[in-house]
Amino acid sequence: MGRPGLQGHRHGGREWAPRFVADSHRIDGSSLSVDAVDVVAGLRLRTEVALDDTLTVTCTLTNEGDRRYLVDALHPTLPLPAQASELLTLHGR
Repeated sequence: MGRPGLQGHRHGGREWAPRFVADSHRIDGSSLSVDAVDVVAGLRLRTEVALDDTLTVTCTLTNEGDRRYLVDALHPTLPLPAQASELLTLHGR
């Protein structure tokens, strides 16, 4: 339900629904980095979450395939408690 977090595909409409599997992770103080791969689609996704004065989420998508992957959108999503009252997003092209 809802929109997918990653919208993209390869030429001819292939690999439009990747299924990432966690490959490795690293915890460093108040930050967490998780690498996930989809071997069939030839994609790697690194998600970094850091909690200092603010919560920061950074996603890096890497094409490990032999053909170009066209990214339409990448929307990281986090569950928030009902009492969350302020949200700052920095997005664009």
